[in-house]
Amino acid sequence: MSFLPVLRSLEKYILSLCDVNSPNYLNSKDEFAMRNWFYDDGAQMRAFFVLVLVLIFIQGCTTGEKSPEVVVTKKPVNKMETDDYYHVCPKMKVSNAPKIDNNRRIKKYQPYINVNGVTLALVPLRGGCLSSGFGPRNGGWHKGIDFYQRPADMVYAAADGVILEREFYKTYGNMIVIDHGEGVYTCYAHLKNFERNTRIGSKVKAGAALGIMGNTSTIRIPVNLHYGLLTGDYNNPKRAYGLKAHDPFSFVGR
Repeated sequence: MSFLPVLRSLEKYILSLCDVNSPNYLNSKDEFAMRNWFYDDGAQMRAFFVLVLVLIFIQGCTTGEKSPEVVVTKKPVNKMETDDYYHVCPKMKVSNAPKIDNNRRIKKYQPYINVNGVTLALVPLRGGCLSSGFGPRNGGWHKGIDFYQRPADMVYAAADGVILEREFYKTYGNMIVIDHGEGVYTCYAHLKNFERNTRIGSKVKAGAALGIMGNTSTIRIPVNLHYGLLTGDYNNPKRAYGLKAHDPFSFVGR
C-alpha cells in the first residue's frame, strides 16, 4: 500500500491549519521545499518518521487555535479592560501606520474614542498588533484598520449596540455590523465564526464576544480583523456599504 496519498492529504490538512499565507508561517519557498521532501523517491521509506513528525506538527499548530472561554463583559464601556498603549506589528510593512516610537508603540493612542457622543474601544481585542492603517492601499482605499494576532483570539464589541448584519460577504467574509446609536456603527470582518449571542437584532454590551479572528473571504488573506468605523444613515440601499468610513485614529485626542 502506498503512503503517498495519505501524506498528500496530511499535507493539505497541515497547510490549512497553519495558514501558510500568514507572515509567521510557511512562505512559498518553504512550502515548495516541504512538497519536495514529501514526494521524492525516498518518501515511502521515511513514512513512519514523517507521520510521527506530522502528529507533532498538528499538535503544535492546533494548540492555541481553540476558541477561548467566551465571557460577555457587563462592565460599562469606560471601564472595559484595555491597555494604555498599542503596537504596530513588527516585521511587517504596515500601510498608513500612525507615528510610532522606537519600541513600535503608537505615539498618539488612547483606549477609547468619542464619536458623536458614543464611546468606542479603539482596539476591540485583547492584545494583537496593528497590521494596516486607514487610507490608500494597493491602488484602492482601505476603509478600516486591520489587526493581526497569533494565535487568533476573540474579537469583542467596541460598545453597547444592536447587531444589524451578521453574514458572509465576498470581500469581508464573515462580518458583523453593530449600531451604537447617534448614527455610529462598527463592523468586524473576516471572522472565523459567529458567537451565539450575535444574531441579527440582538442587543450586545461593550466587550461582548463576537467571534474569533479569522481569514474568511473569497480571496486568500492572512488571519486578521478588519475593524471599520462608520457613520451616516443606515436606511439606504447599500446598508453598511452606503455609510461613510472613518479612520478610528483620527478621533484620538478629540
